[in-house]
Amino acid sequence: MKPIKLMAALTALVLAAANTAAIQPNLTTKAEEGTGASEEQGTCTLNFSIVDSETGEAIPDIEATLIVNPTGTGRIIEKWTTTDEIKNITELHKEASYGISLRNVPDIYSCNTRIFFDFENEGDTLDLVIKAERKDSKPNVRILVHDWSDLVADPEQGLCTGGGSIPDGEYTVKIYDEENGFIKEGKGPMYLPNGDYIATVIPDDKDYVTVSPSSKKAENIQRMYPSVIIPSSNTVHFSVIGGELLGRPEVYFTRKSAVGNNSLVVNIIDSDTNEALSGFGFLVYKLSDELAAKAENTPQFIENVENNEELVAAGSTFNNIITDLKAGQKYAVIMNSRAAGFANDSPEIVIVDFDEEGLPQEVTFKLKQDVFSPEWNTAIHVELVTNVDGISVPVHAPMPDECKVNVYKSSGELFGEYDCSGDLYLSLPLDNYTVEVINPDSTKYVLDGSNKFDVPLEKYGLEVVEAFFKPVNDDTVIGDANCDTDVELADAILIMQALANPDKFGTDGSEKEHITEKGWINADVDGSGTMTGNDALNIQRYLLKQIKALPNIK
Repeated sequence: MKPIKLMAALTALVLAAANTAAIQPNLTTKAEEGTGASEEQGTCTLNFSIVDSETGEAIPDIEATLIVNPTGTGRIIEKWTTTDEIKNITELHKEASYGISLRNVPDIYSCNTRIFFDFENEGDTLDLVIKAERKDSKPNVRILVHDWSDLVADPEQGLCTGGGSIPDGEYTVKIYDEENGFIKEGKGPMYLPNGDYIATVIPDDKDYVTVSPSSKKAENIQRMYPSVIIPSSNTVHFSVIGGELLGRPEVYFTRKSAVGNNSLVVNIIDSDTNEALSGFGFLVYKLSDELAAKAENTPQFIENVENNEELVAAGSTFNNIITDLKAGQKYAVIMNSRAAGFANDSPEIVIVDFDEEGLPQEVTFKLKQDVFSPEWNTAIHVELVTNVDGISVPVHAPMPDECKVNVYKSSGELFGEYDCSGDLYLSLPLDNYTVEVINPDSTKYVLDGSNKFDVPLEKYGLEVVEAFFKPVNDDTVIGDANCDTDVELADAILIMQALANPDKFGTDGSEKEHITEKGWINADVDGSGTMTGNDALNIQRYLLKQIKALPNIK
C-alpha cells in the first residue's frame, strides 16, 4: 500500500503547486500562449492516410509524427507507422496549429513530407489524404501551348496558314487544385493523379501575350472551327479521370511584335524590375471629343469616363492586346492599383489617339510597391533545441548564452555587429545581406543547421532568420529530471523538491542528489522555458497513461 499512499500524497502536492503557479503571472507558460488550447480535451478529429496516387492503395511502413504548433514550440503529441488502415486521432483543438512529418517514404514514391493543417471549428473532422506519386509514372497531361504570332485565318477564303506551338522547355506550367492550392510545376508534359486541376502557362520569352478571344484573329478561327475554345487568359481548367487526361487543355499566345494596325498593347510592370505584374487589369473606353478635350488624371475625370463613355474592351497582364479598334478614334485606358498594395508611378488614365492609318499603339503602366517604414524589417531568432527521434524541438528559449550576430552588405562589407540572446529585431536599408550567427561557446553548443543566411531586402517587407543550436553530446530525455535516462516517479519528486527547497535540491543545492542544469532542462515538459510544478504533474499524468506521450503541450 505504500506506493499508492505515496502517489496520492505526491498528487496532492503537485496539484497544490500547480494551482499556486497558476496565480503567479511569471509562471504562465509559453504553451498556453502559443496554442491557445486549454487543458480540456479538444473535440476535433483527424483521419490521416497516405496512398498511391494511381491505385488509391494505402502505403504502409511510413513513419509519421504529429506535432502541435510546428512553427513555434513544436511539441510531438503522437507518432505512428502507417498501415492499411486510416489513422484516427481525436481530442485535437481548434485553437492549435498542427504539422505532420513523414519519414522513410519508399524510394519509388515522391510526396510532400511536411504537411500543415488546422481546424476551423470545434468538432470538425478533417480527412487528410496524401497522394504519393510513383517516380516512374509516365506523363499523362500535356497542355497545348500555341504560338499564333504568324497565323493568318480568312474564313471567306477558307484559308488558314501559319501558327505553331511554343516548344517544351520554353514555358513553365504551374498546376493548382482547389483543395491544396499549388501542387507542382514543369516545363512540359507531366504526370498527375485523378482530380480537377487548374494550369497556368508562363512563356519564358516575355514578348509573348495571350490571344484575346475578342480579337479578329480569334473570331476568324472560331468561325472556321467552332469547336475551338480560346480562354481569356493564360489559365485553363482540366480533369484527369481513370489516369487519363479529359479533353484538350489549350492556351494561345502571340508576340507583341506581331500586332497589326488598329491594335493597342497595354503593359503593366513593376517600376523597379520592369517585370510584368500579374493580378492587374485595365479597361478601354471609347472617348468622345468633348470629354477628350477635358482629359485630366483625376478621380473625378476617371469616374466621368466610367459613367458616361462606352466600354469597348477589358484586359489583364497576360491578355493585354486589344485589337480591331478604330482609326481616327480616341480611347481612354484606365488601370486602378489603389487596392492592390502598389502605388502608381504613372497616371491611372492614359488617352490614346489613333491616327488615320491606325498604327498600333502601346501604353505602359509602371507600378511601385507601397513603401512603408516598419519599426523592423528583419527578425533574427536563435534557439536551443534537442533531437527527439530525429526531430528538433526547443528545450530552452532564449539561448542561455548571448550570441554574436554579424550582418554583411552585398559588397561583403560588415554592416553591423549585434548581441542576441533570443530575438533580435533590425531595420535595415534595402540591400542583399548575409547574416551570420556565431556559436557562443563551442564547448557547450553545436550548430543544428546553418548559421549563415541570405536576406534579400530588394523590396520593403519582412524577413525572418532562424538559427538553432543543440547541447554538445546532447542526450536530452524529456521528463528525465534526475538524468538516469528513464522517466519515472522519482523525476516528479525531484522537480517538486527542487521547487520547494532550492537551497538543498536546486541546481546549486547542498544535497548530493540535487537537480543539475541538464536535469532542469530535461524537466521542462510543457515547453514553458523553465521547470514548474506543472511539469511534475504532466510526468504523473504520463505515468498514469492519462496523456499519450512526452513532451506534452496544452
